[in-house]
Amino acid sequence: MFDWKRRLLEIGLAGGLAASGASCGQGLVDEPAHTAPGTCMNCCGATSEPAHLTNSLDENPPATTLVGCALPPKSPPAPYGTPANGSVCLSDPDAGIRVAIDDLTLGYSPQEVLDTANAGSTASLTWWDGTTTRLRFRIDPSPDTLFYVQVNPPNANYCDRAMNIEQLVVTLETDDGRLAEQLAANISVRDRGQRFQIADINLEVDLDGGQLLPADLKGTLATDISAWLPPETSQFAFAFSVLLKGAACLPYCAPGTVPQAGGPLGDQTCFAPSGLITVYATYPSGLFCGSNAYAASWQWD
Repeated sequence: MFDWKRRLLEIGLAGGLAASGASCGQGLVDEPAHTAPGTCMNCCGATSEPAHLTNSLDENPPATTLVGCALPPKSPPAPYGTPANGSVCLSDPDAGIRVAIDDLTLGYSPQEVLDTANAGSTASLTWWDGTTTRLRFRIDPSPDTLFYVQVNPPNANYCDRAMNIEQLVVTLETDDGRLAEQLAANISVRDRGQRFQIADINLEVDLDGGQLLPADLKGTLATDISAWLPPETSQFAFAFSVLLKGAACLPYCAPGTVPQAGGPLGDQTCFAPSGLITVYATYPSGLFCGSNAYAASWQWD
């Protein structure tokens, strides 16, 4: 399930919740998607609020023909994959060897990865209030962009090889002006000894603590959605999930499973839209409670 406690830490809201729980001997609820309607994440006598705020995106989830990607192979005999001896995959704490944008150490270059990531440049986006607009999306290198590769030895308990591209700029703009953003981002690619698949590319918006606060936004999204959030909301932040255009399977879903299509926020990493923006809010009612909602979803053209 979605790691709500980790997400709260990422967006800087866990301190108040954790402190509230400690004050009355209660901890965080790990799976708010299973919390009954009308209850709060950490009640402790506080006024209850819903853990998930429903809107038109819950009522009209996108359809998908994709299912969860296959499990990794056993290694050996495969050069990379789940260790056949039952041990845990080894990991390299270093970013890897710094390379040029046209380097072919892994059999493909950082430039090829960027070109693939930019295949989906326009999309139809639907907001929480049911309105629609056009989205323009692009990932570009900056003067500070760095390229790294990790060439882990095969058949040595490594699950994969890796390419890391750091300090990119991702552009998200909508015709209605709610998004007008240029955000720092990183890309990581994990392959198992062969040319990468699109589902192997992971894009992460790289903001301080993983959070996208209202002050980070240049568009009107924060102002517009604040009028919809509960009036007692004291803090809110956003998270982005992106499935790049052309992916043949859903990388974070259980193998062969169809993703949850709307409803209370469950496993956020297993989702059907091409892109999803989620808003996380806290509001003190004597003690802190929290909620979440889908702010937007989009589908590539």
